[in-house]
Amino acid sequence: MSNVASNAADLVETYGDQADLNVEQIEAQIQNLVDEYMLPVDEATRSVENTICDNAGIERSETPTNDTEAETNYDAFDPTPVEEINEEGTWHDLAVEVVQLWSPNSDSMAQVGLLGDETDKIKFTIWEGTEGIPELEEGQTYHIQNVVADEYEGRYSVKFTKNSRVTVAEDEEIDIQSSETAHEGAIVAINTGSGLIKRCPDDDCTRVIQNGRCAEHGPVEGEFDLRIKAVIDNGETAQDVVFDQEATEAATSMDLEKAKEMAMDALDTTVVADEIRAEVLGKYVEIRGPVFGQYLLVNDATFCTGADDDVVAALEDLVSDDADISADATPAETAA
Repeated sequence: MSNVASNAADLVETYGDQADLNVEQIEAQIQNLVDEYMLPVDEATRSVENTICDNAGIERSETPTNDTEAETNYDAFDPTPVEEINEEGTWHDLAVEVVQLWSPNSDSMAQVGLLGDETDKIKFTIWEGTEGIPELEEGQTYHIQNVVADEYEGRYSVKFTKNSRVTVAEDEEIDIQSSETAHEGAIVAINTGSGLIKRCPDDDCTRVIQNGRCAEHGPVEGEFDLRIKAVIDNGETAQDVVFDQEATEAATSMDLEKAKEMAMDALDTTVVADEIRAEVLGKYVEIRGPVFGQYLLVNDATFCTGADDDVVAALEDLVSDDADISADATPAETAA
């Protein structure tokens, strides 16, 4: 049994007497957060658990968080460079700036975003109900004590707990390590979930709806969005990438209104993905953007002709006419 399935079964066992739960549905909710929001399994499970408890009006079961293992000597501040956070379950002090705040993808999250220092950046999560933690401000520098490291597929994050403490560092400036990375190669696949999609209209939710339902909010009337989920290969490495609406419009002749018109005329949203595929598949591109989990989120894309012709030809040979490009009306959500 996978960790997702095991965790879903544990939640049903824990709360099944107090709430009407379906193990397959719970497993799907956890898997959606893992696959599309790139959350660690334990973090995704905790988010689903908090939602179960909130919806049912029951008190959340205490689960092991190793809080008791945290050092609580707040007089000793010994910050760890972010790049040295490389072991799950370890406790750290941080001297960091809040680089970016994201919209939480769950009501169980109070805040989520990026912290950074001179060495690297790292994702952080503050859960609702974590006592004593002030609301962090983007661009502000803090001394943070007693956060715990988490890990998913080799990428580390930190979580605030009841033992964490936050102090504003008014006069401290940090030269933040850039989070953007560059990649170049040919677009060798346009994946399922590209084209015209619909997202949940709730202000704090960006999930793509499936079969008219949001995994968090149930049946909803979705709002249209546009994106490309692709694979870029330079002959040595392949990188999964996501173009959001702005990047998609910049990379193609497509905009959201044109996409909606095409889909309405054809009564089929897949025509939008087909048009995108015809425009960009096989082209050589240079991209820049942050990497989250397996995806590089495209901020800038430059289609170029200056690459070595032999390399481009070899890469284009990889492109198959039966590449997976189907885009359902309600494909899976992504972090973009």
